Amino acid sequence: MSLTLSSRDPARARRALPVALALALALALALALAATLQGCSKPAPPPAVDRDLAAPRVDVPAEMTGVWTSTRGPVMRCIELHADGTYLMVPDTAAGDRLDYRGTWRVADQQITWRDSSQGFSPDVNRMVDVAPGHFTTIEADQSTTQFDRIAGPGATCPRQ
Repeated sequence: MSLTLSSRDPARARRALPVALALALALALALALAATLQGCSKPAPPPAVDRDLAAPRVDVPAEMTGVWTSTRGPVMRCIELHADGTYLMVPDTAAGDRLDYRGTWRVADQQITWRDSSQGFSPDVNRMVDVAPGHFTTIEADQSTTQFDRIAGPGATCPRQ
């Protein structure tokens, strides 16, 4: 079938126009689908690191970087607060802990904000009280307290059990 539209046969031209439009639309959809599916054969790239989740250096006080004990109730853990705004809390195996906790931390307005990777980086904001060199206490969401005492300076690491 010829899609040439002739002014000599207007009725034929009117019948051919919807067919031509349908073919053009089908071709456009096929090209769009082919372009979309081309990416499906490639492995997915690694997830991008969301820099907004990392604590800005301005909110990471140098005097707080280092290794601390974190005591809440009968459980004491060791936590490394790094100058880049990340932290690592190692498990207290004697208390039955088995997981490392990792994430970001920042301090602003007498509050410390933790964003733990195992919690999807949801913010855990705790008011800081009794702040002194080498010591601070946080008020948790349930109003319990956690005491932090510095045991080593920047560059040190928590002992691994």
